[in-house]
Amino acid sequence: MDIINWERKSSIIMDDFNIDVLKYGIHRKTNDYLDNVFSRGFVSLIHKSTRLIPSTVTLIDYVYINDNRDTNRCSSGIIISDITDHLGTFHFIKN
Repeated sequence: MDIINWERKSSIIMDDFNIDVLKYGIHRKTNDYLDNVFSRGFVSLIHKSTRLIPSTVTLIDYVYINDNRDTNRCSSGIIISDITDHLGTFHFIKN
């Protein structure tokens, strides 16, 4: 992320990092992770739970971008499916 910022490149990061960002504010390692992401200019485009099991819900699948101009040219979201306990995420860039 530091190299991306230093070179001023627009980037999209999508992954399943298995860090429940819903625990921000109550879990130190989650705080450290998100503080690192946000301090490098990335913003999150997924804000709802992406893993649903009977005992808990978590937000562990992400889409981050570092260029706010892209938010007007893109669409991100969650794909509802019962194939797995994870819900899919997507990110479309409009040309």
